[in-house]
Amino acid sequence: DTYRVDYAHSEVKALHGRDPREYLVVTKHFKPSAEDPSRVGAVVAAQANTEGAALVEYPAELVVLAMGFTGPDKVVDPQGLLARDQNSNFKADYGEY
Repeated sequence: DTYRVDYAHSEVKALHGRDPREYLVVTKHFKPSAEDPSRVGAVVAAQANTEGAALVEYPAELVVLAMGFTGPDKVVDPQGLLARDQNSNFKADYGEY
């Protein structure tokens, strides 16, 4: 269900008058915080629309990057000598890594 509406979506829509989800958005860069340049203050993204793409700035205090980790790179063990678990991670006893 790509466009399933959860109760939280309908609550936000009732409060703010629009669906909180946004699609066709590509992150361009992060802007530093005005108070502390080592922290993120905003995310600048391009949002596709009927006229092309418009830059949108989203204020932010925390940015979580979902990178789609699929396991260690093959470059680390090109010959495949190290044992891996069912998730393609290198096998190790707890505390032995």
